[in-house]
Amino acid sequence: MTDAFKGRVTLALTGASGAQYGLRLLQCLLQADYQVLMMVSKAAQVVVATETDINLPGTPDAQQAFCQHTIKHNRASCECLVVSSGWRL
Repeated sequence: MTDAFKGRVTLALTGASGAQYGLRLLQCLLQADYQVLMMVSKAAQVVVATETDINLPGTPDAQQAFCQHTIKHNRASCECLVVSSGWRL
């Protein structure tokens, strides 16, 4: 599935300050035709809400739908953004 993309990037929003940079990076990657695998911690949800006017939904599926609706990108396909709550090391 990634053959249609320039590449795949994993983006983790962890709750550190600078939420607007992470969201802008997400937007730029999607616009540049990268597939983005995104993880959002609960702390990141708080920081995003505090530092921006965005309130991310609580579940990965709802976050994915929200981001795809909110962030403008060229692909209509849902394959360009995958949001997960699984933090694996």
